[in-house]
Amino acid sequence: MVSSTVLTLLVIPAIYATVKGWRLPSAESAVRKAKTLAVVE
Repeated sequence: MVSSTVLTLLVIPAIYATVKGWRLPSAESAVRKAKTLAVVE
């Protein structure tokens, strides 16, 4: 059915993104993460 496909591919990921507060990481957090990884390695 088309409706179940639309539900699976569009609605569920949209709900997940809303709940998780999906957004691109800020530049500061990306730099902080890179520094942390560099120290660990």
